[in-house]
Amino acid sequence: MAFDRKPKPSRRSFLRGAGACVGLPWLASMPNTAHAADGFPLRFVVFTHGQGTITDAMVAPGGTENNWDFGEVLASLTPRKSDVVVIEGIDDATNLLDTPYNGHTRCRLHSLTAQGMHWESDGGGGASPTSAGGPSIDQFIANKWSGLTPYDSLEFGVSVGTLTGNTYTWKGVGQPVPPEDSPSAMFDRLFLDLATSDPAEIAARVTRRQSVLDAVKSQFDHLIPKLGGEDRVRLENHLESIRGLEQAVGGGVLGDACQFPNPDLADTSIPGNTRAHIDMLTMSLACDITRVATLAIGGVNEFPWLPDLNFPTGWHDSVHAGPVTSDLRADLIGSYAWFAEQFKYLLDSLAAVPEGDGTLLDHTLVLYSNVFSTGASHSHEGKYYLLGGGGGGALQGGRYLSFDHKPHGELYAAILQGMGFADTCFGDPAFCDGPLTGIF
Repeated sequence: MAFDRKPKPSRRSFLRGAGACVGLPWLASMPNTAHAADGFPLRFVVFTHGQGTITDAMVAPGGTENNWDFGEVLASLTPRKSDVVVIEGIDDATNLLDTPYNGHTRCRLHSLTAQGMHWESDGGGGASPTSAGGPSIDQFIANKWSGLTPYDSLEFGVSVGTLTGNTYTWKGVGQPVPPEDSPSAMFDRLFLDLATSDPAEIAARVTRRQSVLDAVKSQFDHLIPKLGGEDRVRLENHLESIRGLEQAVGGGVLGDACQFPNPDLADTSIPGNTRAHIDMLTMSLACDITRVATLAIGGVNEFPWLPDLNFPTGWHDSVHAGPVTSDLRADLIGSYAWFAEQFKYLLDSLAAVPEGDGTLLDHTLVLYSNVFSTGASHSHEGKYYLLGGGGGGALQGGRYLSFDHKPHGELYAAILQGMGFADTCFGDPAFCDGPLTGIF
């Protein structure tokens, strides 16, 4: 049963309320506005989890870039094949800086940052890691787009917790960004004010925001004729951004697909929490509450919703035992396949939101990351990454790309350039010789 909160504003009222909330912060940072070719904003999403995978079950053997099939782990993604690029042969190479420290913590803190951990003295003549060594790729992008939306980024979690060693996303050294594990708390944070707002108050808020936009527009119209070439272009770009704000505030092109979310908050199981978070993540992008989001899934040791799987000593122990028997291999593949199904649900949700002649998925780049390649050995080598969505027209899906142990900082540099940024490396420059080619 879907969880319901009353009263609810109409779809248009919610849209206008959201537009009113998001309007003003953009004005301070309009030069950073990033849009796809058709004018819709770009978004970036990270979907991640731990415990590796069965690498030889990700893609069927013998595939080439344009002629390949998903393996058993990723089979559920077959209907979305044209929206996905599978990338294999990537090493989270910066792990070499911190071996042989605990593999779970080490690989997690390296996976999205491509930097060594930050170590501090423990007071006894030794040292221990206290933080990731730099920003994660999501926060790096969020910082570039800072101020464009009410939230620079949103972090959704499923049984991840707030321990430093469990944190995937970082603003920088000593700045973890722990996810929100509770869908109810995330709903209240993002949508409760709108759910309980008087429609008259929402309308008044829109009027106030529109008045500010009108005043700024008037000032720009007066100033532009007095400027020289470069300054004129810069200010005209500002004005174009303001026109986009007017559309958002007034219920125009951006907001027509913005719906008040109705996640099932009564189902507190791991699958229920995952779906609820994805539903809210999707609408937070569609309503331009944020343009950067992460969904991290952790804390799974049993799969009671998959009764055919059998892990007598728990999933963690079975992962670390390795696929030593055919039955255990089959069960492990089944567990990893469940994560792929959640990734598909995310892609499906984004694809269900129309934007112009395309969809929200077309204007989003989704990164699928994992802490390990093979969980049994805590391996950071030969990892699989997936890219989903269109990235605003930059990414061509339906491809399988194989690299020969390339560092993940180079993959992330390619992502940055694919999204229109000028960065040529990401993370520790000693492990990056430039962006990987052939992805975008």
